[in-house]
Amino acid sequence: MKRMDRKRLEALQKGLDMAQVFSKDVEIASEQLLEILKNPPKPSRSTTIWDVPYVGKTALRNLFGHVDGVAYTMRSIALEFAEELKVSIPDEERRALQEQRGTKDGKPAQNRPSPLEHLKIAFKYFPTLFGIEAELDLSSEHAKAFLDLAEIRKEIAHPKTLEQLTGKDVYDRWIPGSAWYLAQISGLFLLCAQQIPDNELNLQKPELPDYQHAERVEVVEPSSLLTLEPLQKAFEVLVGDTSRAMGVSTKMAGKDDLQATYGQFGLRNLVRTVFSELETTLAITSFVLSSSFGRSELALSDEDYENLRVRGDVDRELMDVANLWSMELGDQTQKALGSKKWDMFRQALRIRDRLAHPRSPKDLRVSLDETSTTLGAQDFLREFTLLFSIEEEKWPKAAPEPGDGS
Repeated sequence: MKRMDRKRLEALQKGLDMAQVFSKDVEIASEQLLEILKNPPKPSRSTTIWDVPYVGKTALRNLFGHVDGVAYTMRSIALEFAEELKVSIPDEERRALQEQRGTKDGKPAQNRPSPLEHLKIAFKYFPTLFGIEAELDLSSEHAKAFLDLAEIRKEIAHPKTLEQLTGKDVYDRWIPGSAWYLAQISGLFLLCAQQIPDNELNLQKPELPDYQHAERVEVVEPSSLLTLEPLQKAFEVLVGDTSRAMGVSTKMAGKDDLQATYGQFGLRNLVRTVFSELETTLAITSFVLSSSFGRSELALSDEDYENLRVRGDVDRELMDVANLWSMELGDQTQKALGSKKWDMFRQALRIRDRLAHPRSPKDLRVSLDETSTTLGAQDFLREFTLLFSIEEEKWPKAAPEPGDGS
C-alpha cells in the first residue's frame, strides 16, 4: 500500500473508532426507548408520567452527542492529516475548530455552531482527505424526520411551554431520523474507504426503513412557562430527570460494570443529563425574567437584562440568575461561589466538554473519580436551583396578561 493510502487509512480508522463508541451509546439509548414504548410503566410510587419522556430525551441527547462528537472528530482529523495528504484547509477553519472545546476554565465557545451546522462543516472537509466531495442530502423523507428531531431537541433545551419538555414527537420520528443520520455517517466512511486500494475494512451502508413523513401538529392550548403551575412543574421535571439519570447509571452498571460498555453509557449519560438540567434551567429562568423585564414588571436594571442575554462563565451565570430570581420572585436568599462543590463543578465542566469534543476514544471514558466529581457538581447545582422557588404573592408581577405571549 502506498504511503498516502496508508495515511488515508489511518485517518479513516480514527474516525471509525470514535464513531463506534458514540454509535453504541445511540444503540443502547434506542433499546431503552423502544422497550419503554413497548412496555410503558404503570403509574406507581416509583414511576411517573415523566419516565417515558425522560427516555426519549435521553435518546435525543445521545443522538446529538453522536452528531456533535463525530463532526468534531472528522474536522480534527481533517486538520491533522491535511498537510501530509496535500489538502488545503483555510486558517479560519483551524481557528474555528480550536474554539469548539471552549476554555480550560469552562467558558463557552463563542458562536458555536448547531450540531447540524457542525456536521455540514465536517462533510465539507473530511472527504477532501480522500480526494472526493460529499454533502448531506436533507431533502429525503427520512432526513425530514432527523430535522424534526433536531428541532425537538432545541425546544427541549429552550422550552417556552411545558409540552415542549415532553419531546412528545420524538417517538414517531426516532427510528427513521436516527437511522437516516447513522446511514449518512456509514455511507461517508464507506465512500472514503472506496478511495483506498486494498484496504481490508468491511464497511456497509445500512438500509433505511420505510417511512412517510408527516408534519408535526401544534399543541392547541400549550401550558406556557410564564404561568405559575407549568413553570413549577418544569423545574420539578428537570430535577427529576437528573435523578432518573442516576437510576439509569445504576441499572446500566448492573448489566456489566461501570467501566464496561453499558456502565460507561450510564456514566456519560449522567454527565450529559446534569448539564442538560443546568442549561435548560438557565434557559427557562432567563426566558421568564426577560419576558417580565419586557413588560417592566420586575425591578431589573438594563445591566441585569443584558446579563440574561450574554453567555459567560456558566457558573457565574447560574449564580447571577439564581440570585436575581430569588430577589425578585423568591425568598431573597443569596448565594456566592467558592466552595469544594464549586471546584468539583468546574472540574465536571471539563469532563462535559471532553465528552462533547473528544480527541480520542479514551476521552469518552468516565472514571469512578470523575463520577464522584459529577455528583459533587450536581450538589452544587442543587444548592442554586433551590433558589428558583417562587413566593406566590410575588408571582403576579411576573405573570403575563391573559393571552399575552407563551
